[in-house]
Amino acid sequence: MAFVKIKSIVTNCTCVRYGLILLLLGLMLFAPAKVNAQEDIDYTFYPKYLYHFTKYIDWPANKKGGDFVIAIVGESNATNAIKQFFAGKKVGTRNIVIKYMHSDADFASAHIVFVSSKLSSQINTIAPRVNTAKALLVTEKEGLARKGADISFFIKDEKLKFEINKGVIENKGLKIATELLKLAVVI
Repeated sequence: MAFVKIKSIVTNCTCVRYGLILLLLGLMLFAPAKVNAQEDIDYTFYPKYLYHFTKYIDWPANKKGGDFVIAIVGESNATNAIKQFFAGKKVGTRNIVIKYMHSDADFASAHIVFVSSKLSSQINTIAPRVNTAKALLVTEKEGLARKGADISFFIKDEKLKFEINKGVIENKGLKIATELLKLAVVI
């Protein structure tokens, strides 16, 4: 009788052990693995930052009438989020209009030009056109504020941050509020 109880306990332990092993294997096979940091980004923050930029940057007098134009150059998850976020929004009393443009476009009508990370290698050709247009050049890739962009986003400690090239912005005649500078890495 004792032999039967011991055999039953051993059998039950073995079944439990195999069950746990199968459960762990199933979790390893079917549970999503930690994804690349770029895929973990919440792209809804990009347009929220852009919206705040409209409040803390003052454009020259010739840019204060009509629609407020955000030009998008290239496609990415961030540009899709921008398009969705700004649908029907306003800056003060001005309608916000999203326009998709090519890197060789005339940006005269734009207030903000957002360049996707896929086209960041073209920043040297885009920046002079945007500077002439007195528009704010914002990029999705880290380090581009050092290469001619006004503002470039980057990820640090799993948070979206931005760097500002204050000199480039001021050379265009744009005025930037000190509140915005306090939130950025200033170059």
